[in-house]
Amino acid sequence: MTDFRLGTDGVVGSKNKIINGDFRIWQRGTVFNSTNQVYTADRWRAHSGTGGVANITRQTFTPGQTDVPGGPESYLRFDQATASAGIDQRGLEQKIENVYTLKNVPYTLSFWIKASIGFTIAEVLAKKYYGSGGSPNTQQNFGGIAVTTAWQKYSKTITIDSLSGKTVGSGSSIGLNFIFPTGITPAIDLANIQVEEGSLDTDFEQRPLPIEFDLCQRYYYRQGAGYSGQASTSGNPVIVSRHPVPMRVTPAIGPLGIVSFQEFGNAAVFTQSSSGIALHAISESAVAMQYNNISGMTALRGITIISTDGADLSAEL
Repeated sequence: MTDFRLGTDGVVGSKNKIINGDFRIWQRGTVFNSTNQVYTADRWRAHSGTGGVANITRQTFTPGQTDVPGGPESYLRFDQATASAGIDQRGLEQKIENVYTLKNVPYTLSFWIKASIGFTIAEVLAKKYYGSGGSPNTQQNFGGIAVTTAWQKYSKTITIDSLSGKTVGSGSSIGLNFIFPTGITPAIDLANIQVEEGSLDTDFEQRPLPIEFDLCQRYYYRQGAGYSGQASTSGNPVIVSRHPVPMRVTPAIGPLGIVSFQEFGNAAVFTQSSSGIALHAISESAVAMQYNNISGMTALRGITIISTDGADLSAEL
């Protein structure tokens, strides 16, 4: 039995450098329309290209299917509803934290893919971002693939370039980029994406869900129903909480909409007249925030959020 443990360099005992490669976790929702430069499934950012419209959705495998082995639950659909006309890249990207994560040795990328029409992906890139004050970005190409209308597994191996002579700043990463062609409108399905050290293509590693969820929440989570605090002296609710796991950096924060609260020992519901929050303190470990635009609460009484969504906290690369 594999011993998965969280460590300073990711998951000890884990071979897959990609997080949420099986698309089980979608904290932001499961349907994204007209997306460009938007995070969809956890850790995956979609680009629809200039003039293009892409709809990203979570799809579910039929139980017992055998087209993709291992019994995966879900996959991502990238539906290019309107073709992009520009020369800018469109597709899907995940940034692997820290350029030191992948060493100067062979790595094998493997994944399952199909589409509504056949076409060729010219590039699947490993793109190095050297961080603030670092060297200019560089990239390597895993190579092109011919996509068909049936599920197929592809694997590609490259030796990652050395960091010799490079300057690495804060916030560095290595982006895995699927670059889709312009001028066509396929619906593209992707499943079980893996990057592992070595030249062998091995079975997809499905980590325990609690471990995978912790890895995702290092970069993003939502504060919502069940988070508790108390009303301030002015009657505005204040939530003080630790993040589910330490985040990569101090997160950016924003409201997700109108939030409702309930006082302890009181059935009355109090709802913001408009969205708004004010930070008292925030770090990689914890946050204290006040929800504004609300009235009628009893000062210093305990409160809890009863809305699905409260605030959005992001430490993405």
